[in-house]
Amino acid sequence: MDKLAGLQNIFDVGGFAIALSGMLIVFCSLVLVSLFIALLPRILPHSAAGADIGPLETAANHSDNMPLVAALGYALHLQQRESDKP
Repeated sequence: MDKLAGLQNIFDVGGFAIALSGMLIVFCSLVLVSLFIALLPRILPHSAAGADIGPLETAANHSDNMPLVAALGYALHLQQRESDKP
């Protein structure tokens, strides 16, 4: 048990150097990702941000689909309730 314990084993195989180099690699990678995210608005074209997309067409915008949506939701609810019974 004495062979496995102690800081001397870590010093012998260069454990601290390996740990510090790993932490340095992770730190540099995080800095690069952070810089990329910070520069992303400058990289992307400004014309896409001000483009007029217009209103989105969804099923919720149409009142004639509401009874169908309600019926589908109720059917899914009943199916879920039936599958949860022991």
